Amino acid sequence: PAATTLVKTGPGCAILTVASTAFTGNVDIREGTLTLADRAAAGSNTKIAVTGDAATLHLNFPRPAGAGQTTPFFTGHDVTILGRGVDGRGAFRYTATSDGGLDDVMLESLTLSGDASLAVPSRFGIEKAINLNGHTLTRVEGDAQWMWNSTVCTIDAGVISNATGTITLQNAPRFTAPSGTTLYMAGGTLDFWQAAPPLPCPVVFCGGILQSSSGSDAGRNILAGPCAIEKWTSFNNRSPEQRIELTGPVTMGDMRIVQNGPGTLYLNGPVSGAQGGRLYVSSPGRLVCSSNATRVVDAVILNATGARFDLEGGELTAGWVRLGNGYKARNTLVQSGGTLVVRGDTYVGESGGTYGAWLMSGGAATFSNEVNIAKWAGSEGLLWQSGGTLAGKKVF
Repeated sequence: PAATTLVKTGPGCAILTVASTAFTGNVDIREGTLTLADRAAAGSNTKIAVTGDAATLHLNFPRPAGAGQTTPFFTGHDVTILGRGVDGRGAFRYTATSDGGLDDVMLESLTLSGDASLAVPSRFGIEKAINLNGHTLTRVEGDAQWMWNSTVCTIDAGVISNATGTITLQNAPRFTAPSGTTLYMAGGTLDFWQAAPPLPCPVVFCGGILQSSSGSDAGRNILAGPCAIEKWTSFNNRSPEQRIELTGPVTMGDMRIVQNGPGTLYLNGPVSGAQGGRLYVSSPGRLVCSSNATRVVDAVILNATGARFDLEGGELTAGWVRLGNGYKARNTLVQSGGTLVVRGDTYVGESGGTYGAWLMSGGAATFSNEVNIAKWAGSEGLLWQSGGTLAGKKVF
């Protein structure tokens, strides 16, 4: 009957195995685990709420026949959760997979009534809404993809914390309060896929990786909101044509942004990283600053063969610049515009067996300390100026 409420209490596990479409009441999981072994085991058009910190809603059935990759298969239920779940392993869990686990719209919507966690080992997604209501949703288990590919999904103010697995941005959700919704990468990977549109919300990296698996169009694969680097963070591009761009303000403490892979990282917002913030190019890829923004970092270091840094616009102030850093590395700084101010020493060809080149065709560079060309035995360095202006103490 419609007025009935099914209440789960006690720390154990209750399993509902049979479809019960006639049940249209509410389900209240206060403690322990309620396992649904059939998608209709909790009835139809029901409200399912996890209301205890040590309580879990557990879906344990394969995708029903007729449900597709883009068709929600747990339909007709309003799911609300809070808490860490049983043993801290998620207030919402799913453990049965089928057809490769491509359940991109597993739920129609998910609502939080308090801070909550989920654990899904297979590829999954949510179609219509993630209602954070100012709370924090944390993914605590599951190494597969959390697909953000719905074109209609909305996310309101709150925090999404990813501790494991991959968030795949195939489409950017509709943020109802972009500045009030923070994506916190405590681990795992944030992955641009098929040239996703700009992500407008703040992103905090306290672990994890940002990567581009596909897409190279200008105006795509962009973090447009504020970005905070709280731990050494790797930015990966898998092929030369792929790109990632940061257009919002970037703040760094004693941390590193590391450009990995053969693609390009565009750092086109203001950067504040004077207290230990370092920019590394550690692979045969490119780091580009092209916008008219002000960037302050502790160091720019190119330490891999084929690494390249392009300064095309704006202002970059660095504590020091090191080209030809790393074992037998050969790399290049290309300055066609902008202003570079180096407060400490500059090395163009640093370690033995390395080669560093500074090619300047425009802009301005000012050095407060020494510019060291081929500093150590066995190193090679080239400073080639065909335009722009150089000013400083001395060049060796």
